[in-house]
Amino acid sequence: MPATTAVYTLGDLLDEPDLGVELVVGGERARSLPISGAHSIEVEHPSRWLDRDWLVLTTGVRLRRNAGAQRELIAELDGSGATAIAFGVGDVFKKIPPALLAEARERDFPLVVIPLPTPFRAVIGAVYRATLSGDLRAFQRLNAMQRYLTDALGDEHPLETVIERLAELVGATTGVVGPGGELEASSGTLPLRSAWTQISRRRPATLLEFDADGRHCVAAPVKSGSETPERWLLVASRGPDFANELTKAAAQATTPLLSALGTLDRVSRDTDRAARASVLEGLLGSPDPVEGRSLALRAAALGVALEPPTKAVLVTPRGGEVDGRGAEELADRLQRRLEDLRLSHLATRRAGGLCLLAKAEPARLRELLGELIAEEPEIVVGCGREVHSPAEAYASLRDAQLAVERIGAPGGERLLDFADLDLGSFLVGSAATDAIAPKVEEVLGPLRENEPLLDTLSAYFEHDLSVVPTARALRIHPNSLRYRLGRIEELTGRSLREPATIATLHLALLASAADGAPSGADG
Repeated sequence: MPATTAVYTLGDLLDEPDLGVELVVGGERARSLPISGAHSIEVEHPSRWLDRDWLVLTTGVRLRRNAGAQRELIAELDGSGATAIAFGVGDVFKKIPPALLAEARERDFPLVVIPLPTPFRAVIGAVYRATLSGDLRAFQRLNAMQRYLTDALGDEHPLETVIERLAELVGATTGVVGPGGELEASSGTLPLRSAWTQISRRRPATLLEFDADGRHCVAAPVKSGSETPERWLLVASRGPDFANELTKAAAQATTPLLSALGTLDRVSRDTDRAARASVLEGLLGSPDPVEGRSLALRAAALGVALEPPTKAVLVTPRGGEVDGRGAEELADRLQRRLEDLRLSHLATRRAGGLCLLAKAEPARLRELLGELIAEEPEIVVGCGREVHSPAEAYASLRDAQLAVERIGAPGGERLLDFADLDLGSFLVGSAATDAIAPKVEEVLGPLRENEPLLDTLSAYFEHDLSVVPTARALRIHPNSLRYRLGRIEELTGRSLREPATIATLHLALLASAADGAPSGADG
């Protein structure tokens, strides 16, 4: 039901039987004009002491023999938004002065005559009693509206319920607009894009009233402790009459409820994230069988059972870690988007991004991760093997890290699954770390004390065992490269012309990179 108030009008005053006031200028239109108060005033420039929609009472003491002052008075009241002038006749003037009457008619400014027997205090008293009664009714209704809205906090979906109830109370469409102009909840269709343009243009954050796409709108900021609000309450209707004082008051009364809901949502979200991160950190920390079973139960309670199709996913910035605030903002954006996408997952921060244990069918997971990539152009994503037990969570993360490292140059593939890796990477990822580590050390150990030789070997493999491109990449002469390759053969006791040597060294390099793959949490 629309929120309306009993507005006291000039017509109501004219209909008061005991006052005998008469409308001289204004016609039927003037009868509908609101009166918020009445004041008797004889001083020069009376608009300084008046609010809009007030009735001005005067006997014209200062207007005698001054046609210019009479015209100026009407012009000033008309320009200031006064409702009408009520002229008392029979004391200073026997009838309305001609210049004042002519100016009122020229401007169609309402002019009321108060007869001599009617004291000004009677007119002012009638207005005061009527407006006081209206204010009291408005206050009582607003109080009832606040209770009705507050009761919605106990609902299963409090935000949607508050919005629906406000829409019902004010007879308009209502919604909550997020920090980027996105619609978080609404009772119907809103002129979102046009309204957001108005809101973002007309700050600082106060109650706004404007037109957007043929709808009259009221927007109220939802404060969250900062000067610039992150969210706005938007109320829109086809007609401008809905935006009365009670509607605006109802909107302003709703914003603290929305702010409280926002705070509760943040606390709940942060608590849930912390619980999920704690479980995932435990799983990645090589838990013993008893602890592993406990973590598996906690993960299942959070909607991520440690069984196919659950797998580790690593989401990181391309080209290395992002430090400090940039990493925090990226991780938060990724978390928010994953929550919006309804992906069942555990998450903890890794390598400037996020490590996930995600549960979704392969095609659906690829679709959701594709949406994430489309929105964040600087990230790359690797997926690990499916997890069957707590012990496999860490191995799946190693797989995801290998997949990230195999992603090519900018402009190419940004999402790679461990299952799609080449045979060498797949074999290294599938091998137990503690089993393969001694063999890797046996092969590469002789080169670790000579870092340039290890870098040379990596570059040589990256450039398909071609001398000239490798030398160019290392910025050395081809003969210098050939010398280094000879030293590698010397130290390892293996010939780089033998396929077995090439395969062994290639796998050792892959395993060495994978061994340091999953870095610790960023905090």
